[in-house]
Formats: sequence, structure tokens, C-alpha cells
Amino acid sequence: MGASGASQHDVRTIMTTPSPPQIDLTISGMTCAACVRRIEKALTGVTGVQDATVNLAARQARVTLTGAGATPAVLVEAVQGAGY
Repeated sequence: MGASGASQHDVRTIMTTPSPPQIDLTISGMTCAACVRRIEKALTGVTGVQDATVNLAARQARVTLTGAGATPAVLVEAVQGAGY
């Protein structure tokens, strides 16, 4: 799925866990390894994100946070901005 045009896909926050804080996102519309890389790049570009790991088969991303700036809404916006 490309990054252009309107997205019909759904991105949802599943859970937040403490120490280090992590947020899991469910992401639809991923079809290949390029999608995974695009989403990981978008998420790690957000201020306050330490790491992002995307699982294509599970349709999920686990985002590890370093501190302020990376709220669930900001993460969802980054994924949607990447076209998902």
C-alpha cells in the first residue's frame, strides 16, 4: 500500500505498558516487508520513540517510548501519514 491518497485502513491503540513505556498498535493494510519498513521508519521518526517493531503477520506495531512527545494520537498520525 502506498503513502499517497486517502487511507481506508484502520490504526488502533491496543495497550500501554510501563517501564519502559510501550504502546501496541493494530495496523491494517500492510501487505509486504516494504510496508513494515515504511511504518517502522515513520514511528521511529516521532520525537520520544526509542524503537518500533512491526509484525506483518500479527498486523501490530510495538513502540517503545523514551519520554514526552509520543502520545498514542501522535503515533497513529505518523502511521496514517505513512499511508496506513
